[in-house]
Amino acid sequence: MQNRLVLTGDALTLSPGDSGAVVSDLQTYLSRFGWLRVPDQERVVAAHDELPEAQFGSFDEATEAALADFQRFYRLSVTGRPDAETLALMQRPRCGVPDKPPVVADGTAPRFATLPNKWTNSRAVYNLSAGTADLSTADVNAALAWAYRTWCLVAQLVVRAGTSSPDIDVRFASGNHGDGAANAFDGVGTVLAHAFGPPPSGGSSLWGDLHFDDAEAWTRNLPPTGTDLDTVALHEGGHTLGLDHSADNTAVMFAFYAAGRRTLTTDDISGIRSVYGTRARNTWTNLDTSVEGEGSFLGKAYFFRGDQYLRYDYGDDLPDPGYPKSIGVEWHGLPGAFTGNLDATVNGQNGFAGKLYFFKSDQYVRYDWANDKTDPGYPKSIAGNWPGLPDTFTSRIDAAVTGKGRFSGKAYFFKGDQYVRYDWANDKTDPGYPKSIAGNWPGLPPGFTSNLQAAVNGQKAFDGKLYFFAGANYTRYDWTTDRNDPGYPLPIAYFWL
Repeated sequence: MQNRLVLTGDALTLSPGDSGAVVSDLQTYLSRFGWLRVPDQERVVAAHDELPEAQFGSFDEATEAALADFQRFYRLSVTGRPDAETLALMQRPRCGVPDKPPVVADGTAPRFATLPNKWTNSRAVYNLSAGTADLSTADVNAALAWAYRTWCLVAQLVVRAGTSSPDIDVRFASGNHGDGAANAFDGVGTVLAHAFGPPPSGGSSLWGDLHFDDAEAWTRNLPPTGTDLDTVALHEGGHTLGLDHSADNTAVMFAFYAAGRRTLTTDDISGIRSVYGTRARNTWTNLDTSVEGEGSFLGKAYFFRGDQYLRYDYGDDLPDPGYPKSIGVEWHGLPGAFTGNLDATVNGQNGFAGKLYFFKSDQYVRYDWANDKTDPGYPKSIAGNWPGLPDTFTSRIDAAVTGKGRFSGKAYFFKGDQYVRYDWANDKTDPGYPKSIAGNWPGLPPGFTSNLQAAVNGQKAFDGKLYFFAGANYTRYDWTTDRNDPGYPLPIAYFWL
C-alpha cells in the first residue's frame, strides 16, 4: 500500500464524480486506516461492515462521507474533499493502527479513546525479539524502558522487560512480516510502526505485540537525524496498554508523527488512567531523608519530607500508589518531634540488625522492623550513645547509610563536606574520622561532595548500589567498585518519583 500517491497536486482537484488512479489512492488510504470499505478489502477494523462502501476508483458518496469523517475526527475543515489541509496531514508519517473512530452523543470524536481490553494482571512483560542495525540492542531497550515507564508513572500498572513468557513481543521488521497483508510495512515513510492492544480471553498470539518498520532510519538523538524511536515507542506502547488514537493533535496518542515527544499530555494521562486507575505523581525534591526497608518490608524504599513519606517498590521499579502518607500515623510510636522534618535514617547491622534509627537535631529514636513500632525508652541523646562520634556529628546529621558488600558492618554519617564511619560490631566510631567526602568517595559529581540530603541502598535488581540525593537530583554509587557510576547525576523526577 503506497498511500503517498495521495499526496500529489492532482488530488487537490478531486471532486465527487471523478474517477481514476488518484481516486483509488485516496480510497486506499481511507480504507487502510478504517474510514472506508472497498470491495475485496481485508477487514482492518471491527466495525468493517458498518463503514461506507465505495466503488473502487470512483469518487462517490461513500468516499466523500469517509473523507468528511476523517476530517471531522482530526478537527479539520469538514469539506469532504481532499483539500490542502487534509492532504498535508495525510502526508505526515504515522502509526499503522487504524483510527477506528469512536463517536460520542453529539457526533464528534472524544479526545482520548481506549481499546476494548486491558492487561488484567497489570504486570505485563515485554521482550525485544528482533532489533535493528540502526541502533544497539541496549539503545532500543532503553527507549522501550523509558516509554513504558512514562505510562506506568501515572497509572496503576507495571510493565517490565523480561525474556520468560513475555506478553508483548517487540521487533523490527520489513514488508509483509507475518501479521497479515493489511499490516505489511510500506518502506520508508508513511507507516512507521504498529501495535496490537491487550488480548481478550483466548486472543491470538499477536495481541499486545509491537512492530517497528525496519526500513526507517531509527535514531535516539535530539534533534533527530532520522525517525525518533522514543517518540514512536511512547505512542505504540500506549496501544499495547489499551489506548486508541486521540483526536488531540498535541497528544502522544495522536496518530501522526511529531518528533521529540517526551511528555504525556493531560489527554494521554486521562486515557491511561481511565483504563488502569491513577498513580499519583509526587515529584518531590529536597528530601529530608530516605531508607531501605528490611524484614517484611524488604524491597521497599522510603522517602521522607516534612510530615509525610513515600514508598518505592524496587521489584516494580516504581513508586507505590496511595502515597504520600502521614509519618505520625503510619510509623507507630514515633515521638511527636520525630513525625516530621527528620534529619537522617540508617539501618542497624550485626547485633543491631532489624533496627532502624531516626535522627533529628541532637536526638535519635530506634524503630523495630519486625514489630513495626518504635522501641520503648526513646528518644535518646546522640552524644553519649554513639561512642566516638565527633561533636559536630552529634546533631543535625545530613544523611546516613549502612555499608554493603565489603563495607558491610559499617554505618556512614554525612555532614557538610565530611563523613564518619561507624563500626556496628564494636559499637563505636572508627578511628581517623571525620574525613573529606570528596577525597574518599571516588567520582561523586559536583553538588554531591557536601550537604547531602538523603542516601538509600538499592535492593533486588539494584542490590549493591547506593543512591545519594541532593536538591532535585541523585547519583548512584557502586559498593563493589567503590566509585560513582558513570552517567550521573540524573533528576529524581521520572527516575524515582
